[in-house]
Amino acid sequence: MLRGLQQLNHEIEETLHIPFFVFQGEAVGTIPSFVKECGASLLITDPFTTFVKEFGASLLK
Repeated sequence: MLRGLQQLNHEIEETLHIPFFVFQGEAVGTIPSFVKECGASLLITDPFTTFVKEFGASLLK
């Protein structure tokens, strides 16, 4: 699985110039701080995750 993510990372960064990040840990603790830290204007995630349901609205503030 990690090899597949490494290949995906290489492909989208090299061909589409889109950064790709993988985090370890709870989404609730890692994603909001990363979004703020990097100044992201867009976050794409699975719309059915617990993170989106519980904390998605707080990112819009």
